[in-house]
Amino acid sequence: MPRKHRATKPVDTLAQLSNKLTSFRNQAVSDLGSSPSGRLYDAPNAADRSAEARGLRDSVWAHMQEVMADAEADEWSDELKDRYESLEASLDEMGTFVERYSPVDRSGVVAPTAPRTAAYAQDRPLAQDQTFRGAVNALGLDRDDRNLDQLRDSSGEELSFGAVLRNAMADNRLNIVNSMIEGSDAAGGYLVPSILTADIIDLARNKARVLEAGARIVPMANRKIEVPTWENDPAPEWRAENAAIAEDDGELGHIELEAKSLAVLVKASRELLEDTNVDKLLLEAFAASFALKLDTAALYGTGANSPAGLKGNAGVTKTPLAANGASPTWDALVDSVGRLRDKNYDPNAQISADRTARSLAKLKETGTGAYLQRPGYLDGVPLLTTGQVPTNLTVGTSNDTADVFTGDWSKLYVGIRTNLVISRLVERYADTGQVGFVAWFRGDIVPARPAAFDIVTGVKA
Repeated sequence: MPRKHRATKPVDTLAQLSNKLTSFRNQAVSDLGSSPSGRLYDAPNAADRSAEARGLRDSVWAHMQEVMADAEADEWSDELKDRYESLEASLDEMGTFVERYSPVDRSGVVAPTAPRTAAYAQDRPLAQDQTFRGAVNALGLDRDDRNLDQLRDSSGEELSFGAVLRNAMADNRLNIVNSMIEGSDAAGGYLVPSILTADIIDLARNKARVLEAGARIVPMANRKIEVPTWENDPAPEWRAENAAIAEDDGELGHIELEAKSLAVLVKASRELLEDTNVDKLLLEAFAASFALKLDTAALYGTGANSPAGLKGNAGVTKTPLAANGASPTWDALVDSVGRLRDKNYDPNAQISADRTARSLAKLKETGTGAYLQRPGYLDGVPLLTTGQVPTNLTVGTSNDTADVFTGDWSKLYVGIRTNLVISRLVERYADTGQVGFVAWFRGDIVPARPAAFDIVTGVKA
């Protein structure tokens, strides 16, 4: 059965809320027509309209909390997923209206209409030297926590990730300025400020093997986004003077990222949580758990309520080492890199089980017993290991094999939403003096070019 206690009881029914949202949208269209500049923040009663948008957003969030509580018993039925995604879209929409009616930046100055920075772009992958926190700031994804330096919990403690967890443990509501959305107790959870969520994501970039290999993060401002890609690279050709310009196969397309739910469980002792100097440890714990889940989804995701991983992608080449598997050789890794270079891709890393790396490290010359050197052909293509590559996969008659993933990992896009929700597990670990927290991430993983990846299967010890 659903839990009896909910975080914030919705005042309106879903039908009433839907009518209010429709009315607000219609009024926004009218406001655009009456604004002297054609912008909502110049419309009459813009401040009142911004406050109304905040109230509607809070109502949407209350209904989302109810869905999360019901999902505990119903295990995210199709009906609950559809309802949650519809509400999430409305949450994003009202958040956008809050900003459009209130053009005030972090310093309190009226915001210009020009983009905040050219370094970050909406619905575009981050460069390797860019951070998720930088994207949150630059793209306005932090609109709900602009006064972060002033945020305090009920005890007056400056807001931090540790403070969020301590408040969740004590079931205190956060006294957050600027009408930030927050929950109370495990039924609905706490919506973590975007800046703190960004810190977890940036730490995970150093822990997830696919991100270390070069997969690119795409901050998702909405539940579903489209990212432009080249389906085929343009092919310039030499031409004679006055000759017709030949057509080529260059074609601009897009990939779609649609947020899916990822739950990460982390346990901590009450004593640790009460220590105000453990923020880094707590962030590291959540980042490490998130990184492991991310690697599993990117490599082996089933596509059923999760991203579809590379192993199951029909566009990714898969080559068995032998019909029933075989021990790894450097030749297999060289050939995997070569298959991609033959297609004009530039593979920049390989990912395998640590068992595979150990077997390769122990290869010796016949007769002398000297260890074999790693081939120079693989220079610039490091072998990264992870426990998320299993060693009990079946190939032919063998059920003890693993895989080696080779790729140009910049062609793998990892979309991540900024809305991180933390729920506490009230009683499960009470007998050990621990508190459990479930972090609900939302995101998707899609290869922009499946052909840029190659998998060697059937790798034994």
